[in-house]
Amino acid sequence: MVTDSKGNIIEWNKGAEVAFCYSESEVLGKSLTMLMSEKRMKDSVKQLLRVKDKLHQTNEGETVEMVGLKKNGEEFPVQFAVSSWFCEKERYYCAIMLDISKRKKLENKLKQKTKDLELFLYRSSHDLKAPLTSAEGLLNLIKEEKVEERLKVLIDMLSSSLKTGK
Repeated sequence: MVTDSKGNIIEWNKGAEVAFCYSESEVLGKSLTMLMSEKRMKDSVKQLLRVKDKLHQTNEGETVEMVGLKKNGEEFPVQFAVSSWFCEKERYYCAIMLDISKRKKLENKLKQKTKDLELFLYRSSHDLKAPLTSAEGLLNLIKEEKVEERLKVLIDMLSSSLKTGK
């Protein structure tokens, strides 16, 4: 899609039509904000203004992730690659949109798997340390008893092994 400097849509292609379910006649001349989730409108506008400022400074393309809004009200994650250019003293913006729903689902799955793995590691660590801590306590009790010299050597070796295990 292409917008003018005020953020009004002036060009709309078939890809955008399929993604957002609006026909060209329904969006031309309308504000780009009609394609943004109302719940996240404030953040989305801030992101676009940040991209706009950056484009004015560097004139290099910029990407931004947002939540798009289909005609039926369904929200979906999108990534826009935004660029700009001048034509007869007017600045125009081009946004190439990519539906990133599948990527976001995979990212969420990965986050959950990471949490599950961290919980497993925590529990495993605890389960492995508990018997070592018990053995260390018993060893400390044995050290307080009167024992012969040969047994002290074995106790020291056991103590060293427990420290290594921990």
